[in-house]
Amino acid sequence: MIPSIKSLENFDPVVESLSCGLEIHQQLDGKKLFCECPALITDEPSGHIVKRKLCAVSGETGVVDVTALNQSLRGKLFLYECPPSASCLVDIDEEPPHSINFSALRTALHVSSLLKCSIVDEVQIMRKIVIDGSNTGGFQRSALIGMDGKIVSNGGGVGIQTVVLEEDSARLVCSSQSSVTYRLDRLGIPLLEIATAPEIHSPVQARDVAESIGLLIRATGMAKRGLGSIRQDVNISIAGGSRVEIKGAQDLRRISDIVTREMLRQRNILLLRDFLKTVSICNHQRVVLPNSSSKIVSGAFSKGLDIFGARVVNGGGVLGLELQPDKRVASELSDVAKEEVGIGGLIHSDELPNYGITDSEKKSIFEQLNCKLGDGFIFVLSDEFVASKSFDIFRKRLLSLQSGVPSEVRRALPDGSSSYLRVMPGSARLYPETDVLPVIISDDVIKNFPVVESYDDRVKRYVSDGLGRDLSVKLSRSDRCFLYDDLRVLENVNKPFIAEILIAGESLIKSELKKDVVISDETFCVVFRALDDSKITKKGVIPLLASSNPSLELYLYAPLSSSDIEETVVNILKSGEQMPLGVIIGKVMNVLKGRADGKIIAEIVQKYVKKK
Repeated sequence: MIPSIKSLENFDPVVESLSCGLEIHQQLDGKKLFCECPALITDEPSGHIVKRKLCAVSGETGVVDVTALNQSLRGKLFLYECPPSASCLVDIDEEPPHSINFSALRTALHVSSLLKCSIVDEVQIMRKIVIDGSNTGGFQRSALIGMDGKIVSNGGGVGIQTVVLEEDSARLVCSSQSSVTYRLDRLGIPLLEIATAPEIHSPVQARDVAESIGLLIRATGMAKRGLGSIRQDVNISIAGGSRVEIKGAQDLRRISDIVTREMLRQRNILLLRDFLKTVSICNHQRVVLPNSSSKIVSGAFSKGLDIFGARVVNGGGVLGLELQPDKRVASELSDVAKEEVGIGGLIHSDELPNYGITDSEKKSIFEQLNCKLGDGFIFVLSDEFVASKSFDIFRKRLLSLQSGVPSEVRRALPDGSSSYLRVMPGSARLYPETDVLPVIISDDVIKNFPVVESYDDRVKRYVSDGLGRDLSVKLSRSDRCFLYDDLRVLENVNKPFIAEILIAGESLIKSELKKDVVISDETFCVVFRALDDSKITKKGVIPLLASSNPSLELYLYAPLSSSDIEETVVNILKSGEQMPLGVIIGKVMNVLKGRADGKIIAEIVQKYVKKK
């Protein structure tokens, strides 16, 4: 009998024994780590396309890393887009690396100091073997900066194992079964990696620790901003489970969901483990579905593909069980094959009839595969070579699940669930970088770091500016807090107004003007300084922030002169109609459409009404 498993609705993470650690990856601003290119993400046309094939080599110990070997065996061709403004010969591994970016190194030392780490005496650049194509040379340059620190958050203190300064990887553009395309603008951007000890014991604490580290790095003023500039990897295990690393969580709000869903997945695998030992996948064979009306099947046939299926002994009802939201037992099999051999997925008996496959066709497959009562089946649409490799992977994965939770690296999905990415890397992928000299860390280098304002102190300062507690908290957590600090000195612009627009500018533009924009710091500065100099009125702030060139449109929102306002008032009063003062003011404001201050309008209207 298939055991009952948990769902999000009846799963309580509090009762589980969680061990969780984080790896926070924060890009740093300025230049790349080993060349003079700017740390710039750009969509400019690619200057050249470079092609590479990568293969695994041994690390310092003479052993080939299992992850590197696994990636190398896939045999994919890698293509690299080279945007001229953000890539050079260093990025394509055709020129030796330059000296390390000292500004980035100093920031890494500063952060290590803030985390109370022991700082190394000598920074030795290492090469970390990476064969997934995200680094053109097959390795990532990495340097240990600090160890054995501590971060304090709402859940208490958590140890900091390491602070590492490394190169960011190339940006993925697209992939197919035979090739992967990357873009080199991101490759080489300084990346600060902060790894915590596995001392986090709840999903909420994981989010709090990630936020605390992010705020601390941001307080240095050197953190790069924007989508993708900070990423979190989460290492999770529960009692009886295994360490699973989930990579690429970009949204801080999803950290708790990621931890909870992985805990749920591990618990459900453990609940099913003994039953899965009774399940097996038989040899695969070709399946015939003549004249099928299914678009998936007919589409595969039109591409010259076939249907290959296998009986799953005692698998009826278990393949469709949901281990985490939208991820089933069958997904555990198919996700590995998607990564390893590039299949589109598998179809299993528990989800049929579906995809245009009828009940009678399901029965036909059942009979062709010699399934018995209680059995299930799986099939793929592919050529025979890919099918053979896929079914080998399915059997190997089932064998792993029969032993419990596989220790592996998984990819974070937008909803908080995850999918298989690759095997867990070993310790054999490091060796010294011989093209960059070590850096001696003297006392002169690490002294006189600038004082960093804490998050709590920043909130208090903003409250004293009159922002209000909620707005102060939002701004302190925002990447635009430093921009606010630059703009708060404007004498004729209300500080709360500046803060509100910095926080909600894009959403206000979307609601009022139905436009999606990302407002640059330069645009904010142009508009707010024009407002401070009385070159525009408040009414012009939102449309100007939405403009691609606000400097050329300032005149459209220039305040009217007193004579212009008086002329409008006189024209409205000419009608001779008796109107209350408030109605007259409203009519004038409606005509002028925000190009005059309401207080000035009221004064002029009162003057003319008294004359009348």
